[in-house]
Amino acid sequence: MATEKGLFQDEDRLAPAHQEMASWFAQNGHTFVRRYLCDMPVEFTCNLELPVTSANGFLYGFADVVLD
Repeated sequence: MATEKGLFQDEDRLAPAHQEMASWFAQNGHTFVRRYLCDMPVEFTCNLELPVTSANGFLYGFADVVLD
């Protein structure tokens, strides 16, 4: 739900299933990348709950998992 300041409340972020998925990615990100994205060793970081904003700082929401 958007507010007058453009901030969003995402109730799913605190749900047990969401927390379990985020925890799995934090622990098993390399397995996911090797199995589904590219079959070669790569260096990356797994970032959880990154804010997605516009150039002027308006908050659209949050990306659950970002592999960088």
